[in-house]
Amino acid sequence: MKKTLKKHLNKKGLTLLEVIITIAIVSIIIPVAFSVLGFGNKTFNSGISRRDIQQNVRNISTVMVDEIRYEGSNQTESVDEIYLVDKIPSESNRLEKIKYIAIEETGLKIYVGKSPTPSTQLGDNNGINFEKSSIERIKEKNETVAIKIKVVGEESGNSYEVETAVYPLNGEISSGEGLPIIIEFKGE
Repeated sequence: MKKTLKKHLNKKGLTLLEVIITIAIVSIIIPVAFSVLGFGNKTFNSGISRRDIQQNVRNISTVMVDEIRYEGSNQTESVDEIYLVDKIPSESNRLEKIKYIAIEETGLKIYVGKSPTPSTQLGDNNGINFEKSSIERIKEKNETVAIKIKVVGEESGNSYEVETAVYPLNGEISSGEGLPIIIEFKGE
C-alpha cells in the first residue's frame, strides 16, 4: 500500500508542453464546434422562413380560389359581384353587395361592401412581400373563361410562388383588359 501511495505522490503533474498542446487543441475544437452550431441554427431559421412563406402563399391561393369559385352558392351571405383589384378602394369608394379582393404588398385583403374592416386578411405582419403577385384573365377566342392567380411571396432572399386557374361556378367574368376583373353572379 505504501508503494502505490509513494508512486502516486512522486508524479510530477502536467508539464508545460502538455498544457500548451491541450490549450492549442481546445482552441481549435471550440471555434469549429461553434461554427457548426451557428451553421445549424442559420439553416434551421432559413427552413422556418421558407415554411412560413410557402404556408402563407398556399393559404392566400386557396382562399382566393374558394372565394371566386364558390361565391354565389352560399345563400346566406351572397354578393352581387366580386371585384378583383390591385388595391382595395377606400371605404367611401366601395359599393354595397360587392366583394373586393386584392393581393397587396402585405398580403390578401377581402372587403365586403362598405365594411371598415376586412372580412378576410392573410399575410399581414409577417414580413413577407407579395408585390410580385398577379391576377389576369385567361381568354379563349377573345372571351374570358377563367382567372389566373399567381401568388408570389418573398422574404430575406427566399421566394415561393403558386399559380392556379379559377373557373367561377356561379358567375360570369367581365371582358376587357387589366384590373379590375369583375365577376357578376347570376340571380336565382
